[in-house]
Amino acid sequence: MAGTSLVSMEAGGDYAQAVMPPEFLGVTEARRVCAGLLREWQLDDLVEDVSLCLTELVTNAVLHAGTVVTILLHRHDRGVVVEVRDLLPSPLDVPSPPRQPDLEVTDVDMLLEELASNGRGLPLVAAVADTVGVDVDAAGKTVWFARGVTGHDPSSTFGASGPDSGPDAPKVGGGGLTGRLVDVPVRVVLANVANVDDLYRELQLMLPGLGRDEGLAEFPVRVAEQLSVALQRSAPFRLRGRRAAREAAARGETRFTTEVALGATSADEVRRLNALLADAAAHCHRGTMLSLAPTPEVVAFRDWIGDELQRQWLGADPSPCPLG
Repeated sequence: MAGTSLVSMEAGGDYAQAVMPPEFLGVTEARRVCAGLLREWQLDDLVEDVSLCLTELVTNAVLHAGTVVTILLHRHDRGVVVEVRDLLPSPLDVPSPPRQPDLEVTDVDMLLEELASNGRGLPLVAAVADTVGVDVDAAGKTVWFARGVTGHDPSSTFGASGPDSGPDAPKVGGGGLTGRLVDVPVRVVLANVANVDDLYRELQLMLPGLGRDEGLAEFPVRVAEQLSVALQRSAPFRLRGRRAAREAAARGETRFTTEVALGATSADEVRRLNALLADAAAHCHRGTMLSLAPTPEVVAFRDWIGDELQRQWLGADPSPCPLG
């Protein structure tokens, strides 16, 4: 199969491997090329189920890992095993995988919308797939599922070392100076994380249907592309803050302090991201998007981050977050 600008795939025999950057538009492209491969393998009856599961796992990897994502497909007679690998070795809770016979997967777009709106991604994967699991090692994690295959319990095909994580692989943190976000409220950070994730998922789901709704014909493409770039560029401090907030919450703490990589353009990148999020929020307020608009407190938190990074870059000492 021919590669694309975002998803590079190599296929031969019963195996295929695709590699993509942690970019929003790559999710749709990965789903498209993998569906095409399944049809080449004459597994048309699995396309909808596999597309649903693949979209959820790849979207999770882009949202929560922010690293290169590798997808492996292995044909087993009339079935397929799909593995999605990222380079963030964090644990992942995987629901029990018994298939629900009363769940009819007849409209992938409808199920994907439900997945995005209700946060039921992994339970849906567990319901649609015959088997689902996760393998975690020092180099990252692999979430896999099987459809049309019985008795599959793999030790990850990628092995302990994982796919190449060479110098071109995105990395979190590093470079420039070190800034500190002090006395940050866990509750507000997690609310911000949830809002960005919901918006990101909705944009990805809207992309395949562009042109059918005149009110959304141009907005999603423009914002999706720009928001993807902004999220990728802001990943060093954004993902670090997300993990720090969740770790603090697990310890029963309500506030935390974390270090972030600080560069000359850090504040500008945050402000560009905030402007894109504000553009999307306006559509949420008007009801042209399903995601809830961010609360005023979340908006104030985003603005504070940009201002605080600018202050520290100019030499000021860290200031505690004023939000409650």
